[in-house]
Amino acid sequence: MGLDPGDGDYEAGVACAACEAALFGGKTPKYVLATFHNTVGCPVPGGQSIDGAYLLTQVVGVPCLWRTIIFGRFIISYFVSPTSGLIVENPAIFQSFFVDGNNPICQDLFFNTTICGPVGVKTAGGIGVISWGPDTGLPC
Repeated sequence: MGLDPGDGDYEAGVACAACEAALFGGKTPKYVLATFHNTVGCPVPGGQSIDGAYLLTQVVGVPCLWRTIIFGRFIISYFVSPTSGLIVENPAIFQSFFVDGNNPICQDLFFNTTICGPVGVKTAGGIGVISWGPDTGLPC
């Protein structure tokens, strides 16, 4: 499950035509890494920080979308077509609480402007970083 196409354990995904050449150097990854920093758990039941690193898997049939589920209830989604976005949502209450979308197609750094207070918000603030290439640098 390596993220570096030069590693023996790298696993390519299905080509994402919108970004294959620009973002991934011709090799769309099956996995990307989402890392969150400085998020704050809101003072509500279930409020928690989501700081940490999570491996997202390319969605079958949707080659420009990667997802994973954390803590058994939050879905992290990263998409790159037609723009870039990073969203964390709790589908049980129809609430998104880390939302940064409609960014330039080559975006890999996302800022969470969600604040504590609105009903359903569990996590506020922080940044999210998407990594999809070699540790020495991203292709963007």
